[in-house]
Amino acid sequence: MRAAGLFCLAAAFLIAGICAVGEKRRRLRGLGELCGALELLQGELELREASLPELCRELKERGTGLGSRLFSRVEASMSMIGEASFSSLWNACVENCCGEQEPAVRAELRRMGASLGRYDTGTQLRAIRSCEAALSRRREEQERAFSGERKLWLGLSAAAGALLALVLI
Repeated sequence: MRAAGLFCLAAAFLIAGICAVGEKRRRLRGLGELCGALELLQGELELREASLPELCRELKERGTGLGSRLFSRVEASMSMIGEASFSSLWNACVENCCGEQEPAVRAELRRMGASLGRYDTGTQLRAIRSCEAALSRRREEQERAFSGERKLWLGLSAAAGALLALVLI
């Protein structure tokens, strides 16, 4: 019975490491989905010069995952545009939808949101390109680091579980 308890304890540590790796993978996937949504936003604004509500509706339908959720939330909050500025609504949506992303990612999205619907199309496109480039760089950095971090998290959690099991023996 004691051995089973020790095994469960070691397995719990390993599972915690697996969960941490899964969370990092989910954040990385979300960052990719945001990059895809920004590419779509840039393309739609460049080709059609559509209004913000149209853009949000289009991106909600054509985007994936986190990008689609962000623009869905922005579209839903458009009814409050008279009570608050688009920029403040955008910031609230970014915080609500992208809360699991790093603060630097959210700050970049907020910076871009300050330009949307406020300036001429060229200025908005520059802000979108800048944001997309920054998020893409961040995603590439995270992808490079993920492989090593994955091994580290799994190794440390397995070692910690085994060490604790040995100490309790």
